[in-house]
Amino acid sequence: MMHLVSIAVHPDYRGRGLGRKLMRKMEEEAERLGVKEYGWR
Repeated sequence: MMHLVSIAVHPDYRGRGLGRKLMRKMEEEAERLGVKEYGWR
């Protein structure tokens, strides 16, 4: 199981979709590692 506690993007870089890209990378890494469950709050 993988659990993401926090994610942050510096104010100067917000609004560029970076948070969304980071979330996709987390999902890809979970799949690569064979994690069956992952989530965030």
